[in-house]
Amino acid sequence: MCEVRTQVRSQGNKPAQIRKSRARMFAELNQAQAEAAGIVEGPVLVIAGAGTGKTRTLIHRLVSLVNTGISPQSILLLTFTRRAAQEMINRTAELLGSSANRIEGGTFHSTANSMLRRYGAILDLQPNFVVLDQGDSIEIIGNLRSELNKKQRDGLPRADTICKIIGKSRNQLVSIRDVVQQEFFQFDEVSGTIEKIARDYSGYKTSRQLLDFDDLLIYFLRLLENERVQQRIGERYRFIMVDEYQDTNILQARLTDLLAGRSRNVMVVGDDA
Repeated sequence: MCEVRTQVRSQGNKPAQIRKSRARMFAELNQAQAEAAGIVEGPVLVIAGAGTGKTRTLIHRLVSLVNTGISPQSILLLTFTRRAAQEMINRTAELLGSSANRIEGGTFHSTANSMLRRYGAILDLQPNFVVLDQGDSIEIIGNLRSELNKKQRDGLPRADTICKIIGKSRNQLVSIRDVVQQEFFQFDEVSGTIEKIARDYSGYKTSRQLLDFDDLLIYFLRLLENERVQQRIGERYRFIMVDEYQDTNILQARLTDLLAGRSRNVMVVGDDA
């Protein structure tokens, strides 16, 4: 049974034909699921245990939106793997037809990548910027670490651990010192040096038009904090839907909030654990 917590705007009286169509479509859903799937405007939070039909509810919401006249291109579906997004769109197409393929679905990172290539000039990003994989990031940080003198290197963690600390700092929107004190306290005495490596790493990337996976989200956040750009993206994507919301970090939750914009037409689905 899905627990549904919603803030719903009044949608007025719906034509009888739409009500009957929805009744048929929602026949395989329970009452709570049908309630969530039938909401058109406003924020929707669906919380339930694993295997209770959360994804099915989200898919029926996609179908419901399009059946009420919402353009598929104005719907953005965010998941944690591209495969999951494509599977959901395929399942939606079984109910909706080929128009489901016009729904844009992907991960937070792939969406950020696309938006930055389109609007990134406002952040001094070239559209042909290069995205580093984790191995590239660790190698660069390792090289920056090795450039320090022996005294500076004393007590420092390995490059992969430094990379992890920097990543946690960015995804939690907190300082490196905070991350070290909370999760890597054994490196507290060298947190200042880790901060220096992080600054050097940032400068290295900026000068070469390089972005790592965390940069994609950080730059996307900066992009959405620009009111003009946020408005343009909001006009394109009027409805935001997020699966597996319990797995989002603070940065991704902030991105979801900004993508929802003033309309607040966002549905998030997550486990209750």
